[in-house]
Amino acid sequence: MKRVIYLLVVAVVLVCGCGKNENEGKTGGIINGTIIDQSTGDPIPVVSVQLSPGESNTVTGSDGFYQFENVASDDYTLIALKESYKDVNVSVSVSGGTIKKDITMEREAAIVKVDRNELDFGSDAGVTQLSFSLVNSSREDLAWSITTNCKWIESISPNSGTLQFGKTQPVQVTIDRGKLAEGNF
Repeated sequence: MKRVIYLLVVAVVLVCGCGKNENEGKTGGIINGTIIDQSTGDPIPVVSVQLSPGESNTVTGSDGFYQFENVASDDYTLIALKESYKDVNVSVSVSGGTIKKDITMEREAAIVKVDRNELDFGSDAGVTQLSFSLVNSSREDLAWSITTNCKWIESISPNSGTLQFGKTQPVQVTIDRGKLAEGNF
């Protein structure tokens, strides 16, 4: 009886051990790292990180850390995306184990935008003041100033300042219609 059980155990081990494993010859791994701001060296939270091919996505935590697990052996591109930063594409090869790939991102140039393309004072002689707003959608405070060489612009208020990130600054333009009528541009 012992011999029969022994033979059964050996047969089961041989059958299971000799079967072809679908993942044989293929090894997977982990890709992880930290997304870092190029100018400050600080980790960047809430960065979207995509792994292509495979279309896997993750988002960095408050510490700038990201991770992809069970990544099949192959060549990939990591794509890091965040508003106010330039997109970054980084190549990585996986052949098992853990691949540490820190990524440095550069901020886009800060630009003040206006909410109107033009001020149309029209033909109504009573309209001498119009306004527009400066919008700072970047991630840093911006110093700004407006200069003019038009003789018919009486004043711009304010004509300079520092606009905090995420804020809006109204600017009022006052004209002298008498000088406009004279053709002084």
